[in-house]
Amino acid sequence: MQCSNVTTIPKGLLQLQGSLSSMMDSLYYDPKVAELMNTSMGQYLNGHPFLALAVLVFGAMATVPIGIFLTFATVTFIAVTVGFILLEVLLLSLGGISLLCVLSALAILAILVSLVFVSVRTKSLGCSLRQIKQSWDKIEKKMKNPMGSSRFKEL
Repeated sequence: MQCSNVTTIPKGLLQLQGSLSSMMDSLYYDPKVAELMNTSMGQYLNGHPFLALAVLVFGAMATVPIGIFLTFATVTFIAVTVGFILLEVLLLSLGGISLLCVLSALAILAILVSLVFVSVRTKSLGCSLRQIKQSWDKIEKKMKNPMGSSRFKEL
């Protein structure tokens, strides 16, 4: 007994197979593809079509996670750079404020040491603060009315 079960392929499917076959032929005879197929790897993949398909599918599917990872790495790098700059600005500001406080304290300390030194010096010379004030007043009077200022008034 012979089996008379013959399956027929629809005409549309045959046309699709023909167009895919012509597309594959044009791709296979492309110079770059032909150069790849002449290598040992190309010949190996030509002999193992399942492995070639697996490599192609893996390459296509790996692009999205690799792209996401590279985007994450870039955004992280930019965020770290901006954060480092902001941290550096913050630390420099704190350092500047600390320096200002230290220098102000040194200035106040210098004034206090000078006052102590002047008071000790005047006591050792036998001068009182009243005498020092009087001498400063004399100097201020001379500065307000310097010598020769009458000549300028006449002009």
